[in-house]
Parts: sequence; C-alpha cells; structure tokens
Amino acid sequence: MKYNLIIIILFLVCACKPKPELKLQVNSAPTLSVKYDNKYYSFFEVNILNEDKSPTGLTKKYFYILSDDFKIENKIDLPENVDENYIDLFANHDSIFIKNYYDTTSFYLDEENQKWKEINSTDDVVFEDDKYYITALDFGEWGSRIWFKDKKTNVEYETSSSFAPEVIKLDGAYYIITDKNVDVVANPHKLKLSTRKSAYSYLRKDPYKLFSYDGYSRQGITELYEGDFMIAESRKFFIVKSFIKNKQLKHIIADDGKLLIATIEDGKLKLISTIGDNMYVYSGTGYYRNRNLNQALAFYSPSKKAYGYIEIKNGHVLLHYLKNLKSH
Repeated sequence: MKYNLIIIILFLVCACKPKPELKLQVNSAPTLSVKYDNKYYSFFEVNILNEDKSPTGLTKKYFYILSDDFKIENKIDLPENVDENYIDLFANHDSIFIKNYYDTTSFYLDEENQKWKEINSTDDVVFEDDKYYITALDFGEWGSRIWFKDKKTNVEYETSSSFAPEVIKLDGAYYIITDKNVDVVANPHKLKLSTRKSAYSYLRKDPYKLFSYDGYSRQGITELYEGDFMIAESRKFFIVKSFIKNKQLKHIIADDGKLLIATIEDGKLKLISTIGDNMYVYSGTGYYRNRNLNQALAFYSPSKKAYGYIEIKNGHVLLHYLKNLKSH
C-alpha cells in the first residue's frame, strides 16, 4: 500500500485563491520546522515498527529541505551526536543551524555538500537590528534570561522571563513574547545593567553559574499580558507565535486543541478569529532562537488524520495541509 501526501493550502486573514493540490512523497509528519529564504527545513517523524508491523512506541526523525512549492530538494542525514528530542532548529547569518539543548554542541547545514558540519558552538540570538544584538538562554524551571547588547558601546543589559522568548520590534519598541507573557521594552538602557557574572558570555559557558547570583530582574519592563504559568507549562493554553499586521501585534494562541488569533487589549487577550479545531502545534524544548525569522510552524490534527504547516506571510496566516491518502 502506498501513501502520498496531498498539500491543500488554506488562506486565513486574507482573500487569496488557493493553489492547486500538490503531491509530496515523504510518508511521515513534520515536527521541528523553519521556513527561511523560501525554503522549508523540516524534521519529519516516523514510527518505528516491529517485524510484524506493530508499533514499538519509538520514533525516528529525518531531515528534509523542501522548496516553496513543496518539492523535495534534499534529504540529509542527522549527525550521530544530536539528541533528536532536545534540539533547536533556526536560521542565523543566512545559514540553518541545529543546537543541542543540554550542551553547546552545534551544527550548521552545508547545503552545497548536503551534510551537517559540527562547530564549537553557535550563539543564542533571538533578534538583531542596527542597534542591539539580543540573546537569550533557557534555564528550564528557573526561567530565562534575555540580554540586549548595545552595538555601539558593547554594554549589555538584561531582563528575565518565565520562558525563552520570541522578540519582535514594532514602532521602535521591543516586544518580548513567551508562552505566557507579552512584555515591551521601550528603552533597553533602562533594563538592569549586566555584570561580569551575569553577562551572556559568562553564563553561556556554564549555565549552573546562574545560581551564584540574584539575577532575576523585571526592571525597565512594561507588562502587557500575563497568563497562567502552570497552564502554559502543561501546553493547554499558550502563545504559539506572534506577527505584525497593519502595524498591530497579533498572536496565534493554542487553546486545548483550538488554534486562535488574538490581540491584547487592557491586559487581556481579545479573540479575532479561529484558525481551526482539533489542531496542535509542534513546540519542542528550547525551540526559540531567531523565531522572528521563521515563517512556519508544523501542526497536526488527530481527528482529520492530517498535518502540515502554519505559515505567516506578509501578515497573513496560511495553512498548508498534508494528508495521507491511500492508493494502490
């Protein structure tokens, strides 16, 4: 029995004609994914079966590069010393990187030679403009630290949050967006000044040094929205991704199987529209670096036995469905 993947493209928050259906033979579902420079870089996960075809409960990941119209450009083997369940996949300096969650082991994708090349480390950038280079580290249940490094002075300022963030710049201000919080930094110089022992370059080498100083600070932060930590941690209700449309910040929200679009008014989320029911997004541990550059997220729908991508394009939300259809 053969399975083909049929891609059906739906457009939300825009009036566009859907593209024709496309066939893609991968025979698995996308998980950790990045869309960058008109290409999809995706891990696809398949179930490992016993000899009698019964499930083992284990999975195996494969890495594919897909074109903008979902043609397979390459399938590339993963490095042996990568923990498939605890990695980040992100774009930086016009390249694609993966980084282990528990150590600094990192790889960049050599597309020309179709392989991953190990490097000593890559930094933990979450946003960059002409003024600041912003990095972040996730310390699990101890929260995250975010550093704003002034490019002119090399002085570093820091703040804290419950989860590692996505950073978006709007009207000159920096929005720090996590699973449960939306904060705004109007002037990074009003944040806490980093010391030698709280600097990013110091803590990235040994995260356990975090416990040697009292570094949790919310100085210089304006809080726009705060959700429930335990509910966000359980993945029942959390902010998936944010984007700008018509100079307004909008948020994709996961609400226990529903995907919604909302804005924030007076400290509360205001529903704009519903993307769909029985839809879940892939959000891996430590998946946060340069999320503002990523135009796509993987999702799956158990009831529809379908999966695919949510894409943000020019302020519009697009759904790309990949469905398994049986054929003989």
